[in-house]
Amino acid sequence: MVRYILVLSLLWLLPSPIQALDTVEELTACMEANQPAGTSTQRIAMRSKDRIGAITEMRAKIYMQRDDKGSKIHMRFNAPPDLRDSALLMLEQDERNDTFMYLPELKKTRRITSSMMNGSMFGSDFSYEDFTQLMGVMQAATSTLAGEGEVGGQPVYLLDQTPLPDSGSEYERIRNHVDQEKCVPLRVEFIGKGEQVRKLLEFDPAGVTKEGDMWLPHGMTMHDQTEKTETEVEVTDVEMGVEIHRKFFTQSALEQRRGD
Repeated sequence: MVRYILVLSLLWLLPSPIQALDTVEELTACMEANQPAGTSTQRIAMRSKDRIGAITEMRAKIYMQRDDKGSKIHMRFNAPPDLRDSALLMLEQDERNDTFMYLPELKKTRRITSSMMNGSMFGSDFSYEDFTQLMGVMQAATSTLAGEGEVGGQPVYLLDQTPLPDSGSEYERIRNHVDQEKCVPLRVEFIGKGEQVRKLLEFDPAGVTKEGDMWLPHGMTMHDQTEKTETEVEVTDVEMGVEIHRKFFTQSALEQRRGD
């Protein structure tokens, strides 16, 4: 069994190319090795477009900590005004991950239960499950190599990940199209019952740029194939090795106002 290698861990990728990776273990080890250790922050803008083309924009700052005990994510919204100081906390656990949400108007922190994980996160095309995976908070799954292909003319490996039956996932399978040169997914298909692609996450290969010794995707788009809507994500102001107190990744910290 291996765990999800989901996509925001792909924000920092080593530049050495993949060559002749023949097994799941080799490919997943390569991807896992590219996950940053320690602390980091970044800002994101999420622009959701509905069926008639109306756009809603949300902005947030994300604080991350990764160590041998797992990943911790604290995301705080600063726009639009009605979402300011709303916050999300994701904690990777051995058995089942914990996700908590704080809304200022309720003045209360609530746990996101397994039945809520499939719901839209703050009106975007990402469910809580999608975003938990996107942020690299791992979930149990089995993985297989499904061959090779191309995305925009770029050779890719096909990595299929199947959630365990008791995971509560809304997907039957997740297919990652992994760039053979940079070890970064260029396309992720979220597949439901009947082999239907329910959501499609796409990266612009031209937008994956080298920042020092790292590869940084600056944007991605999640397409909801059923609702015919989409959400663009823009990543900016990435900083690594920043000082973040361990108590910041607790439920009580969600209710504290911040000026950033």
